[in-house]
Amino acid sequence: MVIISPYSANISTIEKLRKIAEFIALKPMRPAATVDSFQGQEGDIVVIIMGTTSSTGPGFTSDEHRLNVLLSRHRSGLIIVGNIDVAGDVKNLDAPFEGMGIIGKSGEKYFDKCDMLCNIHFALYEAGRVVRVPVFIYKKETKGG
Repeated sequence: MVIISPYSANISTIEKLRKIAEFIALKPMRPAATVDSFQGQEGDIVVIIMGTTSSTGPGFTSDEHRLNVLLSRHRSGLIIVGNIDVAGDVKNLDAPFEGMGIIGKSGEKYFDKCDMLCNIHFALYEAGRVVRVPVFIYKKETKGG
Protein backbone atom coordinates (compact mmCIF):
# COMPACT_ATOMS: atom_id res chain seq x y z
CA MET A 1 0.00 0.00 0.00
CA VAL A 2 1.16 3.51 -0.73
CA ILE A 3 -0.25 6.96 0.04
CA ILE A 4 -0.06 9.61 -2.68
CA SER A 5 -0.98 13.29 -2.43
CA PRO A 6 -0.67 16.23 -4.78
CA TYR A 7 0.75 18.34 -1.96
CA SER A 8 4.15 17.94 -0.27
CA ALA A 9 2.77 19.44 2.97
CA ASN A 10 0.38 16.48 3.22
CA ILE A 11 3.24 14.06 2.62
CA SER A 12 5.30 15.70 5.38
CA THR A 13 2.39 15.43 7.81
CA ILE A 14 1.77 11.78 6.92
CA GLU A 15 5.43 10.91 7.39
CA LYS A 16 5.47 12.65 10.81
CA LEU A 17 2.33 10.78 11.88
CA ARG A 18 3.86 7.45 10.86
CA LYS A 19 6.46 7.96 13.61
CA ILE A 20 3.82 8.26 16.36
CA ALA A 21 3.01 5.09 18.31
CA GLU A 22 -0.73 5.41 17.58
CA PHE A 23 -0.02 4.97 13.87
CA ILE A 24 2.36 2.01 14.18
CA ALA A 25 0.27 0.05 11.66
CA LEU A 26 1.55 2.41 8.94
CA LYS A 27 5.23 1.74 9.71
CA PRO A 28 5.81 -1.13 7.22
CA MET A 29 4.14 0.81 4.42
CA ARG A 30 6.17 2.44 1.64
CA PRO A 31 6.93 6.12 2.24
CA ALA A 32 4.16 8.47 1.15
CA ALA A 33 4.84 10.30 -2.11
CA THR A 34 3.68 13.31 -4.06
CA VAL A 35 1.92 12.69 -7.34
CA ASP A 36 4.89 14.17 -9.20
CA SER A 37 7.46 11.96 -7.44
CA PHE A 38 5.34 8.82 -7.92
CA GLN A 39 4.88 9.20 -11.67
CA GLY A 40 5.84 5.96 -13.46
CA GLN A 41 5.43 3.83 -10.32
CA GLU A 42 2.57 1.60 -9.13
CA GLY A 43 1.23 0.12 -5.94
CA ASP A 44 -1.14 -2.76 -5.28
CA ILE A 45 -3.39 -0.52 -3.19
CA VAL A 46 -3.12 3.25 -3.48
CA VAL A 47 -4.65 5.76 -1.08
CA ILE A 48 -4.95 9.27 -2.52
CA ILE A 49 -5.14 12.15 -0.05
CA MET A 50 -6.53 15.05 -2.07
CA GLY A 51 -5.95 17.62 0.67
CA THR A 52 -8.24 20.34 -0.62
CA THR A 53 -11.44 21.82 0.78
CA SER A 54 -14.41 23.63 -0.69
CA SER A 55 -13.16 26.86 0.91
CA THR A 56 -9.72 26.61 -0.74
CA GLY A 57 -10.93 25.03 -3.97
CA PRO A 58 -9.43 22.08 -5.81
CA GLY A 59 -6.04 23.70 -6.35
CA PHE A 60 -3.99 21.80 -8.86
CA THR A 61 -5.96 18.61 -8.19
CA SER A 62 -8.07 19.85 -11.11
CA ASP A 63 -5.07 19.45 -13.45
CA GLU A 64 -5.98 16.64 -15.86
CA HIS A 65 -2.41 15.31 -16.12
CA ARG A 66 -2.06 15.04 -12.33
CA LEU A 67 -5.50 13.45 -12.06
CA ASN A 68 -4.49 10.89 -14.66
CA VAL A 69 -1.37 9.98 -12.69
CA LEU A 70 -3.28 9.90 -9.38
CA LEU A 71 -6.01 7.65 -10.73
CA SER A 72 -3.80 5.21 -12.63
CA ARG A 73 -1.14 4.17 -10.08
CA HIS A 74 -3.04 1.27 -8.47
CA ARG A 75 -3.01 -2.39 -9.50
CA SER A 76 -5.81 -3.73 -7.29
CA GLY A 77 -7.44 -1.05 -5.16
CA LEU A 78 -7.88 2.71 -5.04
CA ILE A 79 -9.10 4.78 -2.10
CA ILE A 80 -9.60 8.53 -2.53
CA VAL A 81 -9.81 10.69 0.60
CA GLY A 82 -11.00 14.24 0.15
CA ASN A 83 -13.90 16.65 -0.04
CA ILE A 84 -16.24 15.36 -2.77
CA ASP A 85 -17.85 18.81 -3.05
CA VAL A 86 -14.56 20.68 -3.54
CA ALA A 87 -15.46 21.62 -7.12
CA GLY A 88 -19.20 22.11 -6.67
CA ASP A 89 -22.27 20.14 -5.61
CA VAL A 90 -21.56 16.54 -6.60
CA LYS A 91 -25.25 15.66 -6.41
CA ASN A 92 -26.09 18.00 -9.27
CA LEU A 93 -23.71 18.00 -12.24
CA ASP A 94 -26.07 20.37 -14.07
CA ALA A 95 -25.87 22.99 -11.31
CA PRO A 96 -24.18 26.13 -12.54
CA PHE A 97 -20.50 25.90 -11.66
CA GLU A 98 -18.50 28.71 -13.15
CA GLY A 99 -15.17 27.27 -12.14
CA MET A 100 -12.61 28.75 -9.82
CA GLY A 101 -9.29 30.45 -9.62
CA ILE A 102 -6.42 27.99 -9.46
CA ILE A 103 -2.81 28.53 -8.40
CA GLY A 104 -0.59 26.26 -10.50
CA LYS A 105 2.53 24.34 -9.56
CA SER A 106 4.80 27.27 -10.41
CA GLY A 107 2.56 29.82 -8.68
CA GLU A 108 0.80 30.91 -11.85
CA LYS A 109 -2.87 31.84 -11.47
CA TYR A 110 -5.59 30.80 -13.89
CA PHE A 111 -9.30 30.07 -14.09
CA ASP A 112 -10.46 26.47 -14.51
CA LYS A 113 -13.89 24.91 -14.89
CA CYS A 114 -12.52 21.69 -13.34
CA ASP A 115 -14.52 19.58 -15.82
CA MET A 116 -12.55 16.36 -15.38
CA LEU A 117 -12.53 16.56 -11.58
CA CYS A 118 -16.26 17.36 -11.49
CA ASN A 119 -17.03 14.45 -13.84
CA ILE A 120 -14.95 12.03 -11.77
CA HIS A 121 -16.66 13.11 -8.55
CA PHE A 122 -20.10 12.84 -10.16
CA ALA A 123 -19.37 9.38 -11.63
CA LEU A 124 -18.14 8.08 -8.27
CA TYR A 125 -21.18 9.54 -6.51
CA GLU A 126 -23.65 8.12 -9.05
CA ALA A 127 -22.01 4.68 -8.85
CA GLY A 128 -22.49 4.62 -5.07
CA ARG A 129 -18.74 4.76 -4.48
CA VAL A 130 -18.80 7.75 -2.11
CA VAL A 131 -18.78 7.36 1.66
CA ARG A 132 -19.23 10.48 3.75
CA VAL A 133 -17.72 10.45 7.22
CA PRO A 134 -17.43 13.12 9.90
CA VAL A 135 -14.07 14.83 10.04
CA PHE A 136 -11.83 13.81 12.92
CA ILE A 137 -9.11 16.29 13.78
CA TYR A 138 -6.16 14.58 15.42
CA LYS A 139 -4.87 16.44 18.46
CA LYS A 140 -2.01 15.04 20.45
CA GLU A 141 -2.90 14.96 24.13
CA THR A 142 -0.63 16.91 26.42
CA LYS A 143 0.52 15.39 29.69
CA GLY A 144 -0.49 17.08 32.91
CA GLY A 145 -3.77 18.53 31.64
